[in-house]
Amino acid sequence: MKKKVVVLILALFMLMPVSGVFAEEFDYQHGLLDSLYIKDITLKETAYDNDLNTNVIGSDLGYVEFEVPMIINAIFTETSGMFPYFDTYFLDENGNELLQFNERDGDGYQTVSIDNVKKIILRKNAGTTYYETDFFGEPMEEVKLPIKDVTNLAYEKKYNEINLNWQNPAQEHFSHVLISFNEQTYETTEQSYRFENLESNKEYDVFIQSVDNQGLKSDGISLTAKTDNVPSSFLGDIKEINADASHDRVDLSWSLPETEYFEHVNIYRKSVSDVQTFSLLSVDAYDPLFETNGTYFNDLTVEEQTTYDYKLTTEFQGLESEGVTVQATTLVAPPPELGGQEFEEQENGDYLVSWQQPEAGQVRILVDGKEYVVVPASDKQFTIPAADMKYGPLGNPLVSIQTIGDNGEESEIVDSGSNIDLPFGVGELIETSAGLMKVIGSLILLGLSFILVPKFVKMIKQSLSSRKNERERIEREQRVSERAYREPRESRISTREGRTSTRVPREFRKGE
Repeated sequence: MKKKVVVLILALFMLMPVSGVFAEEFDYQHGLLDSLYIKDITLKETAYDNDLNTNVIGSDLGYVEFEVPMIINAIFTETSGMFPYFDTYFLDENGNELLQFNERDGDGYQTVSIDNVKKIILRKNAGTTYYETDFFGEPMEEVKLPIKDVTNLAYEKKYNEINLNWQNPAQEHFSHVLISFNEQTYETTEQSYRFENLESNKEYDVFIQSVDNQGLKSDGISLTAKTDNVPSSFLGDIKEINADASHDRVDLSWSLPETEYFEHVNIYRKSVSDVQTFSLLSVDAYDPLFETNGTYFNDLTVEEQTTYDYKLTTEFQGLESEGVTVQATTLVAPPPELGGQEFEEQENGDYLVSWQQPEAGQVRILVDGKEYVVVPASDKQFTIPAADMKYGPLGNPLVSIQTIGDNGEESEIVDSGSNIDLPFGVGELIETSAGLMKVIGSLILLGLSFILVPKFVKMIKQSLSSRKNERERIEREQRVSERAYREPRESRISTREGRTSTRVPREFRKGE
């Protein structure tokens, strides 16, 4: 009995409110719930957020589990209510209950002494408002806590880059972070890392671990990050698109855009009746036709006399450009080609017309330039009775044949004369013509010689005479030029004395 009383007294002493000195030593803002010894915690965050203005309402608060067994020295609680009541269960690492702490009245710091605590469970009644709680103590023995993982791992993205950011663990023995990304490992002590030159619209797996100063690693956390699509403005449309149409096909050709953001060209087609509306059609209004990374496409599924609108877009990693359009109208199908036709007069005077091609459409047979009959081309022949035959002045049959297509197009008329066999071949005709040209050419040259030779002789003589006259003229001009530049003679000065006697006229001297 005495032992029970002593134990009860000790328990009451342990549960007595602590003094102000103890309160200064154990501040609820620096308890075990704020430490690095936490392995797992399910308590409502407002129950240990170091804010007495927040609270928890409800019966089950949750639990906290430590990394290693702890010695609990004190508890802090702050509650309110008409009949506040809560229970705290202290368990060891095997789940055995060490102590059940019941609080029905009173808040603040209270001392306890509980060893080997691995887990604490908290419960309260529905009428109790729980503002704050924390526990104070230390590990059972000096231990080195495992390095913790980084927290708040997130990322920002662009079409070609991913920027990771996180918070490193606040442990003294933290050394650095290892990042596994795209089958490579990167190391950093910072709290962010940027990966550039990535593929657009692609998922990348990220695995990041904390490492302590002895090389021990945390369990690590994973993240899947995905880059954005390439901006549509980066995609280039095809250029120099061209469409050539015939009656049974449309050939498209183009030049590829000069950009790295290109995988293939999508080809869409739509039949249009109004050529003014084709540019207003969206891709959804077209029928997918083909895709290629080349520079041409031959559409062999068209119908004659039909207008088609083609839209060609470029695509890269699921992103499609606005595209360009081109329109083409198929032509009228030509009439069937005639081939293997034969015209043969029978012994009874009937006339047989036969052909190998075409096999589709119709064949019209004319007699003396007038339609005689139209038969299916698949019949391959038709016999004209002798009574209906017509012949020319030379006895040649006046029979001709013409093909007609399903669209009503008619070929040129081929008459039976075009099928007559000549007594000579093409080679013989060319050889004979060449020999005839040699004979005629020689005669022509001989005749021309009698006409042209006298004229050539006269022309040569005139040319020689003209050259002689020109040479004489040049010589005369040179002589005149030389005389013009010759120096003039000096004037002679007479030294004789002048006569003093007067000369007597000759007629007077005769009379002397």
